[in-house]
Order: sequence, then C-alpha cells, then structure tokens
Amino acid sequence: SLDELLKGGLYPGQLCELCGPSSSGKTQLCLTIAANVAVQSDIIVWYFDTKRDFSRFRYEEILKAKNFRQEVIKDTLQRTKVCHIRSPRDLIRVLRELVTFYKTEQNSVSFGGRRFPLVIIDSLPAVIFKVTREAHQCDLETTYELDDLAEACRFLTRECEAIVITVNSVTRWNSSDQIDPAAITPALGRYWARVPVTRLLIIRQHGETRRITVWKDLRSDEKSFCIVTIDIRMNVKRYIHPRNKYKKPPDYKQLAVLYPEFREIAIMDIAGKIRINFQDKKSLRVLTETLLKHDFDLHINIPPDNLNPAITLRMNYVLWIEDLMKYFKLDMNKITGIDIGTGAICIYALLLAKIYGYHMIGTEVDKKSIEYAEKCIIKNNLENLIKVVTVNSDRIFKDAVEDDKIYDFSMCNPPFFENDSDERIAKVLPPRNAPSGNDNELKTTGGEIAFVTRMIEESVDLGNQIMIYTTMIGRKTDLFSLKKLIRSKNIKNMTWTEFCQGYTTRWGLAWSFLPENIIDLSSAPVIRKSGKSIVQSLKKDYKTLITFPMNDKFACINDIINFLRTMAEELNIKLQDLSIPEDSLDDWSGRITAKERSWEHARRKRRLAQRQIALRKVENEGEEHIKTNVETGEYSNSIVIKEFNDIGQVNKNSSDKTSIIKIEHEKSSDKKILECVPILTCKLLVEIASCEEAIVQDDVFRIWMIFENGSGGLDALQSLRQYLINKLDVKEKIVNPSKSIKKRKGKKRKISDKDVNIPLEHL
Repeated sequence: SLDELLKGGLYPGQLCELCGPSSSGKTQLCLTIAANVAVQSDIIVWYFDTKRDFSRFRYEEILKAKNFRQEVIKDTLQRTKVCHIRSPRDLIRVLRELVTFYKTEQNSVSFGGRRFPLVIIDSLPAVIFKVTREAHQCDLETTYELDDLAEACRFLTRECEAIVITVNSVTRWNSSDQIDPAAITPALGRYWARVPVTRLLIIRQHGETRRITVWKDLRSDEKSFCIVTIDIRMNVKRYIHPRNKYKKPPDYKQLAVLYPEFREIAIMDIAGKIRINFQDKKSLRVLTETLLKHDFDLHINIPPDNLNPAITLRMNYVLWIEDLMKYFKLDMNKITGIDIGTGAICIYALLLAKIYGYHMIGTEVDKKSIEYAEKCIIKNNLENLIKVVTVNSDRIFKDAVEDDKIYDFSMCNPPFFENDSDERIAKVLPPRNAPSGNDNELKTTGGEIAFVTRMIEESVDLGNQIMIYTTMIGRKTDLFSLKKLIRSKNIKNMTWTEFCQGYTTRWGLAWSFLPENIIDLSSAPVIRKSGKSIVQSLKKDYKTLITFPMNDKFACINDIINFLRTMAEELNIKLQDLSIPEDSLDDWSGRITAKERSWEHARRKRRLAQRQIALRKVENEGEEHIKTNVETGEYSNSIVIKEFNDIGQVNKNSSDKTSIIKIEHEKSSDKKILECVPILTCKLLVEIASCEEAIVQDDVFRIWMIFENGSGGLDALQSLRQYLINKLDVKEKIVNPSKSIKKRKGKKRKISDKDVNIPLEHL
C-alpha cells in the first residue's frame, strides 16, 4: 500500500523524509525498508544511527519474520552498514566521504559494481540539536549545518543516484504568518522543509495501525494516505514450541467457509484477505471456540464474563508437560495430573484428556465456574477422565490430593495481578487483544508470587506425592524470586522454560523432591531464547559493568531502580527512563545526564567528613592521653604532631582547591560553550541474570553503563561507576564476569557481522 501511495515506491536520486511524533514507528519503518532493500543482492544499505539505539536483534527479527533463509539473512546483515554519528559535522563529513567512496572506480569494483545505495539517517533532530548552544549561536550554527547537510545530501543523490531517507520529528509553528498555528509541521524549520523531495507523515491510530499521509511529493497527491501495520514490538513467534500447530497462523479463510459463526465475525479487506477484530471480545470468543472445535474436536461455549484462554499459550504449556512425561518415560495412558484453578471451561484438563488420554483432576473455588466446567466435560464425553474438585481458597493441594495416591504432575496458571494498578503487562503500548476474565481469574491477594509461594510451601509438606510440580509465571522478576525461594527450601531439583507466543512471553517453573537419579529436571527439555536481553547487541566491555549477587537490601529489580532514582536526586543529575521490549519484565533502561561531577564532590565530602570524625576522635584521645601523662609526670607530643600534620594536609587541600577554582575562573571566558555541554551522558541498563549452570548459586544483578557522550569522557564514566560500587556497598561482592568468558590467546578477534560499525575516518 505504501508503494502504491508513492506511485511505485522510492526512486533513486531522491531524498525522502519520514516525519512523525515520538513512538509513531518511524525507526521500525526505516528498519523494514532497509530489510526489504538489502535483500536485493545489488544494493548496500548505509544506516547512520544518531541516537545510538540501532538494534541488530530487532533488525534480524524483521528479516526472520519475512521467512528468509538463514544464508539470505546473513548476506543481508553483511550488506547493511551501521555507523554511529556523534555530531552534525561527523554526519556531513561521512556523507561527503560516501560520495567519494562511490565515485571511486576501485571501490565500486570491489563491491561487485553495486550502485544505487540506500542511505538512512535516523534521526536528524537527534544530531542537530544534540549540543546545547547559547541563544545567539544556536540559529546561526544550525542554519550553517543544515545548509552543509542539504548540500551533502544533494551530492549523494545526484552523483551516486542514492536513495536518501531522513527521519524528522514534528513541531508546531506559532508565527504570525502561519495560516494554522496549531497545525503540526516538520521540525528543523522552513529552510529544511524545502529540501526533501518527498515527505511522509506517520501518525499512530491504534495498536500497530499507522496512517501514512503524503505531505509533499511530485508524483502523488498531497494529503493522500494509506493505512499500514508497523510492528514495533519484538515478535517471538519463532520460539513457539516446535510441535505447536499454531506456530503457523490459522487459515481464517478456511474457518470462515466451514463455520458460519466464524464467518459472522470475519472481516474481508479490499485484497480479499480475511482477518478479525482482536479488540472485540465476541470475536475473540468465537475464534477460540472455533479453533478448539476445528483442531481438537472440543465443543465449548465461553461465558462472556469468564477468561478467554489464548490457545497458543495453553498449547505451549501442554506440550511442555508432554515433554516432561515422555522424557521420564512414563506410560502416557496411565498419567494422572492436577490442574490448580481449572476455570469455567477447564481448558488444560480438556486438552490433556482429549489429546493424550490423561486422567485429570481440576481444582476450583468458584461454584459457578465448577458448574460450567462440569457441563463442558459432559458435553465432550470426558467425564471418565476429568474430575472437578471444590477446594477452599486458603488451600491449594490438600483438598484435592488423596493420602494413598501418587500423582505424576501438577500444573497451574495462577492469577497474575494483585490489583488494577499492578497490571504491568502493557508497559508502554496498549494490549493487542480485548481484555477478558473476571477478578477471581485475574487477581489474588499478593499477586502470583504470593499464590505460588503458598504452592511451594504446601509442596514441601506433600513431598513425593506429586512427582513434578509445575506452574506458569507471568513476570520474569517473579520467576527469579520464586527460584530463590525454592533454593531456600533446599530443593535443588528444578528447571524453567519459556512459553513464547506472538508478542508475549510467559515462563514455566518446575521442581521435584525426587532424587536426581530418578528425575533430573536440570536435563529435561526446555525452550529458552538464548541470551536474549536488552544488552544482547552490546559488546561485553566489563569496565562499564557492575555485577553483584542479590541480597536482602536489593532483592528485586525495583530496589535497584529506586536506589538509582534516589541517587540521581541526591547528586542533582537527570535520570530519564527509556523504553525496553515488552517481554523484558526483568530489565530496566535509563539515561543519565550530568552537568558536573557531583558524585566526586559527594565522595570528597564524605572523605572529608570521615577525616574530621577521625580528627575529633584523635583529639579526644590526645586530651585524655595528655591528662594521664601529666598525672604521671610524663609528656608526649606525638598526638599533637599528628593533629598538626592532618590539619596542614587539610589546609593544603583547601589551598589546592582554591587555586584550581582561580585557574578555572581565568579560563572561563574561553569555555562558555563547553560549559553547556554535559560532563557525562550514559545509558544505564539493569538486568537480572540467572545462574543456569549451577542453580545452587544466587541470581545476580547486572548494571551496564554505556558511554554516549560528554566532555568528561570515559574518565567521568569510570568515576561514576566507582561511586555506584561504593554507594551500593558491594565492593567485596563484585562478580568478575570475565571468568566465565572463554578467551583465545594469540589470535586476532574476527570482526562479527552482528553490528557493523564503520569508523568515520575509515569510511
């Protein structure tokens, strides 16, 4: 639809600009365009990242979502060149050198004669307004930079026939000659507004739907628009269980032909593609009922007020249970399991009984749900395999477990939340699907961590009566806390897995009291996204990393976040929260901007206070010592000498400080611009790392400190890191991550194709 809007797409030799407010999907659209173009074997993509947030993982996910072969993805990554830009001058110089690069015949031949490069600058305002200047310099210097930038872009499009895409933000002009002062306009002013040949405006409508409007184009009508879907979240569908039939999306067209009730809620677009409205509760209920009927021959009617189960997630859990049972070579026809909180349609019990013939016991506290569940069981002729038991709300297992029986497994999908404000699943973006479920199904006192804690405590009393205890976890932070609780109960036989579906990740936790020679859960099959975290694309520079184990003071990631915010307030530095992937519930990201080394002043004040305390202590001891010696007729001046030496040192430090201030005052007239530049701007990434190889160890916190810019350089970053270590009081507990890294000696490190950074001087 975007190609149709632009009358055939992007043309070589033209500058196109993407404008839009924050979080409208400009970067994701750029990455998608880059992926589509780079797949063509004769085109190289140059991606100039001015915000330093290019994610190779995010780019690779776009390619994988298009179902390209691995060799195609690898070749595409090699032909996507990423360069991090720090200043407007660097950007202009790089563009000019790129012109020279493509005009040189030798370089053109070395790249196989590939022409028509795609150049993406993401984004212009981030680099143009990066350095704060004085008022009288701002307009003049910005105009000069925009003039040079426009000239460099024109040379690149004319001389190399390149396609140049710039990313711009929007603003509002309030001048008197503006017809509509409230109308949004491109940033960077009127001068730059004339430069791009094509300008598109991206506005977010709802969810992933975006309206792209033509602001300026020679071939298209202005104000013409198209509706596109821009996926700005991490798709984890490739991590769905390999045997899950919903790894491939359902054929909605086939369902509409076979089932009249589904045909009523199906929507056909102008291209003839069938879709449904995921924001409509009725449509979701009909979809679930149709899938259960079509794929499993299960006939159910979901009550409007009850939870509508996501079948893909339920099947991931069911298939993991199957993996555990088969791995331990249990007879599949004689397995008995317990489903804690089975719900109104007892979805897990129905699936396990229908697919594998398991004997299932479902527990439930709500009488209305019990009645409806029994009707579902009878309707599907499974009453000989499924039994629903009424239990008290303060007991989890004990009302369902008979004393003389052994059960193979238990499973549970606990209520995730404690109250409305506790729902953190949609942290940044609104939910993709319409919400469903009542308070009894979604909420419980203390949230899921309190519920699973009671489950673990009851399992200690039951012991081996249930061979394998399992539960689903909705938050990764809770997973770490519950793993720690299990270890504290001296339970070493446990494992965990990930349930990935669409754009959501849940976790499965399993533990057993049986000896490992009978059931070794550590070797059981699991699915885990290997190493995926917010720092996956970062180089492991351990000089900017603080790793320390969990303790009583810092037991969860919120403790670290609160500590950092308090520290920033005390030091008078700016701490800004940054967005992270939706499923990274155990991660946090922020940016620190410091105008001065206030942490060094704080450390100096602390040392001076400690010295003064020591002086008072020495002085008091000296007075007592002198008094004692006078009484005995003896006199010692050692204490007095020490006191004078310390005071002299203090005076010397004070004098040095005064001289430094004087020198800085003398040079202040030459540094007015530099004074406006922050001493340090760095990104903070906080994550919880799980000890997978040796589960008896505690999980650890990792605080990454990534230098972005600042006049203080890396020295300021290192001094802030040392301040954090002292403030956290973890100096003796610092974990050295390099011990777990295998290093090769005597060999040069090969350049990886993960993130190709082109040094400016070697471009």
